[in-house]
Amino acid sequence: MWYLAYRNLPEEHGLVNKTELEHIRGIDAAGNVNAPKIETKTSVPWATLLRSPTCGRLCAPTYLRLLPLDLFELLPSYLVEFRQFTLLKVGLLASLPLWAGVVGDTVGAWQPIGF
Repeated sequence: MWYLAYRNLPEEHGLVNKTELEHIRGIDAAGNVNAPKIETKTSVPWATLLRSPTCGRLCAPTYLRLLPLDLFELLPSYLVEFRQFTLLKVGLLASLPLWAGVVGDTVGAWQPIGF
């Protein structure tokens, strides 16, 4: 649905009529619809973003949440190659942290009635 409906500019969408476009863009003195203001190059203030405590608070939880998943991807190959585990045993052991997450998410989201 998004692919069918979304366009970068209202002018590109087939369901936007002239009246709507005039309302969105405004009309100049000659009665023409104003052209969209499009920047050819955007400037990202990387130094400001990297020094921002808000950016750090947004990025740190995502990084810390995904780090164990990266380690769990390496765990099965480590157990098979260096510890000579069987694939069945590796599958069971490698799935334990994920099942612990399922239980933790379920129990953590449960609240008794009345709170």
